[in-house]
Amino acid sequence: MLHSLSDIAESHSSLSSADSSVGFGQERVLSQRQDTGSLSPALRVRSFFSTWGRRLSLGLIALLLVFFWIWWGGAAKVDPYTEAVLSLSGEASHGASLFALNCAACHGEEADGRVGPSLRGVSSRRSERFIIRQVTSGSTPPMPQFQPDPQEMADLLSYLKSL
Repeated sequence: MLHSLSDIAESHSSLSSADSSVGFGQERVLSQRQDTGSLSPALRVRSFFSTWGRRLSLGLIALLLVFFWIWWGGAAKVDPYTEAVLSLSGEASHGASLFALNCAACHGEEADGRVGPSLRGVSSRRSERFIIRQVTSGSTPPMPQFQPDPQEMADLLSYLKSL
């Protein structure tokens, strides 16, 4: 079983020629296999979580985009009442009297809030469509549901813009 020096040199040269025949992509795979074996357990865990963290982040982004697309599509539906209100120009003085009769009990005479929130500057925080939906739906208790005619709603919007 003793090998001569020439046998050892010949086997070494055949190994090096086999290594040189490995393609570029295969070399990376071989080197990665060798490298992961030499990684400490802590680095293996970090490598695992960084890979899955990226995948999880991309998945969450995709999920958020789908939900946004669904939400945006639902909000884009044309509501004839809202379109009618937005096509009219409101009169702030008439809107003030409507506010005093219907809204002041909860939102305060100066719209500074009581039971309901302050409506000062609401038109800069919320869109006209949102305000119309809020008034007509009554979706946040104790806000009652109102259905003023389109001109009255346009007047109320005009008044809220003046606050």
